[in-house]
Amino acid sequence: LVVGSVRCVYETATHTPTRDAAVELAILDKIASTWQRRATVKKPELDLEGLFQPELPDYPITLVPFRGHPRFVEAPEERKQALLSWAWMAYNRNTIMNEEKIANPAFELLMHARFPGTDHPGIKRTVVQALVDENYHTLMHLNATLVTERRRGLVFNESLLPDSLACRMLQAARARAADAWEQDLLTLAYAVVAEISINAYLNLLSKDQSIQPINRMTTELHNRDEFSHALVIAEIAKSVYVHMNDAMRECFIRALPEALRGIASSDYKTWRAILGHLGFEHVDEIIGDLEGQTGSRVLVRDYSGLKHLASELGILERMDFEFA
Repeated sequence: LVVGSVRCVYETATHTPTRDAAVELAILDKIASTWQRRATVKKPELDLEGLFQPELPDYPITLVPFRGHPRFVEAPEERKQALLSWAWMAYNRNTIMNEEKIANPAFELLMHARFPGTDHPGIKRTVVQALVDENYHTLMHLNATLVTERRRGLVFNESLLPDSLACRMLQAARARAADAWEQDLLTLAYAVVAEISINAYLNLLSKDQSIQPINRMTTELHNRDEFSHALVIAEIAKSVYVHMNDAMRECFIRALPEALRGIASSDYKTWRAILGHLGFEHVDEIIGDLEGQTGSRVLVRDYSGLKHLASELGILERMDFEFA
């Protein structure tokens, strides 16, 4: 046994496969075969400048968790609109960060077959396609931010904002992990949740007709790719799970609901930073009142994707999460 080697640790596990690997590979092969005609990176780029409508807000006011707070309501309208622009740019930044620090590292581990059950050309092909998609998503969201800066006359200083909530939680979890195999499993677990659950948030933006068209369309195109990514990573997760020993399964099961909390929750730390930067008064009161409201942190309530995967793996009852 080589200490820290995921492959060696996994190979010590005893397991009874409960799923036909040929079925998983057939699903992945079918997804890979359609990539050329469905992937956003293969489509013409959006005319971001031509589609911009300055009279429309950049982010849905309905997704601002303190939108009804008296201190926010009484603020000047211009400042509230600037907050929506910053909220959109912060969303783009968090999306890019989650791609770079959660999804891409996990896909790279899978590409190099760091987990047994993944050493197959069909798996590698779909994973590499997903990596291409994810890097193109980074470009899409970066372009959307740059257009917002230019057209709104804003300077988006991302150094004023913390890392995304999910990235902070994964970083903390990895820091607590004693072994490299556990760190890699945590990365995989967070990526599984991110790829399966991101559609719920993207849907909120892509279907909102009240916001800037380029922002809605950017998330809509991103969303189309993520439907296939959810299928890819779910099938791969099933293949990996049957090779886990008890300790690894416990680590994986424990990480899934924590990752969901990080991805499906409003990030008060980021909102506090935006409010402070834009000169809103009574920031402590606004955020403090928000933190005191039961359930106010919940942003995304559609957990059906992860619930379905957990059911297929037979671990739903072992997960510390209220799916209702």
